Amino acid sequence: MVKSDYEAYSKYSSLVTDVVRDTVPMFEKASIDEFYIDMTGMDKYHGCYKFAGELVRKVFKESGLPVSSALACNKLISRVATNEVKPKGQIEIPFGYEKHYLAPLSVMKLPGVGKETGYKFLKTGVETIKTLSEIPVDMLENLMGKNGRELWRCANGIDESPVIPYSEQVSISTEQTFQTDTIDMNEWKPFLFV
Repeated sequence: MVKSDYEAYSKYSSLVTDVVRDTVPMFEKASIDEFYIDMTGMDKYHGCYKFAGELVRKVFKESGLPVSSALACNKLISRVATNEVKPKGQIEIPFGYEKHYLAPLSVMKLPGVGKETGYKFLKTGVETIKTLSEIPVDMLENLMGKNGRELWRCANGIDESPVIPYSEQVSISTEQTFQTDTIDMNEWKPFLFV
């Protein structure tokens, strides 16, 4: 068993964030180790696949961390494809081939399909994303509830969620509500963080 080191994770995440920030015009930091880059319009000046490869090499050079990347038209396809090429892989899913790319993959590879949902699908004979994509959306909603429509969209490679520009958190706040209003500094001073 290896103890986690959040301080080191945070340090390397910040290092990678700095490299990405210095290299691309707009990106979203989705987690400590997951980024989405909006490369709209960059194909005029660079080959996007080549540019992504150069960014991967730059991150490795600056941090020593291996990086996987997937160039795709939306975040869903990029996420799935990146997971498929780990570790240290790079792939491009051409526009219009999203559904074709997903088709042979297990339903378990789809974001939003955990063990319980996956087991439910497998029990009904739905093993691949292709099979899931062919289920009528109404039937999928009956089977999965309100999440059925979103799973159908994912299985069909549809994701319109935008890349949300990243910005550093500049402050942290917390609040404490007292039982009664007070102006007594001795009462509220212990709750202040400076």
